[in-house]
Amino acid sequence: MAPHIFNVAARAYQRIQEEKTNQVILVSGESGAGKTESTKLMVKHLVYMSPNRSDDLHNKIVQVNPLLEAFGNAQTIINDNSSRFAKYLELSFDERGQVIGATIRDYMLEKARVVTCNKDEGNFHIFYSLFAGASKQQLIGLNLSESKDYRIIKCGCLKLLEEKTKYREIYLQQMDALKRIGFDADDMNILHCMLGAIIHLTEVRFKEADKANEPLEIVNPDQVELAAELLNVDPLELCLSLIKTKTEYGGEQLYHLKNLEQARESCDALAKAIYERMFGWVIRRINEDLNPTKQRYETLSY
Repeated sequence: MAPHIFNVAARAYQRIQEEKTNQVILVSGESGAGKTESTKLMVKHLVYMSPNRSDDLHNKIVQVNPLLEAFGNAQTIINDNSSRFAKYLELSFDERGQVIGATIRDYMLEKARVVTCNKDEGNFHIFYSLFAGASKQQLIGLNLSESKDYRIIKCGCLKLLEEKTKYREIYLQQMDALKRIGFDADDMNILHCMLGAIIHLTEVRFKEADKANEPLEIVNPDQVELAAELLNVDPLELCLSLIKTKTEYGGEQLYHLKNLEQARESCDALAKAIYERMFGWVIRRINEDLNPTKQRYETLSY
């Protein structure tokens, strides 16, 4: 018979207890085959089988996959919730078979999707949920207007802009999950600022200077200023970094002017790098909160 997800999870758990050896479950298949859902169900089943359950820890572990979906999943042509990254989820058990923590490793995040996607596809879910779920005051604080006004939001499937109820629920669920793993008000603000900065950076436009050998002109410097404010960096330094390349040679600083294509690529590259760092930050915070050593210490400290 074809493998059944609950049976596979149960057999792995049984072997952990009987043979005292590590077990690996490899979930594979084409896009849309159900890898993400199968993983979530197996994790739930493994947690359910664990005795003397700590509901708080178990709820956090179960919420890990849906949390990562908001930041790492997107709609593609054949899958509305396609994982655009690879992950390795490790569950740790003690000698009694009790789950005591989890660790996540991420691979191959498709960060190019941050700045461009196909016509019938979408950006990462978190961008749509930001506009659908964040309060009006939060969006004003980020200097954001309507989602349809921004390139990286409207470049893909326009129907996604209309699914506000769906994305509002995703936003509320993910903000709650972030709080559960230890994100406080300052962390939430930083997260929102990074998302806002990415959106503003990808709106920056350049044009050739009127004279030869002159630096490019930034058509809308206000977008750079808004991004700089959210990133807490100097606006002038950010502007210069987008139109010039600085190198050091012989103790001296040399500047090379970028052409139009290079400036656009560097702006998009910065947006992608910020998103990748933000994604990694979220995963590190998850790992810190679900660290098996921490969980064991807290259990023994009661």
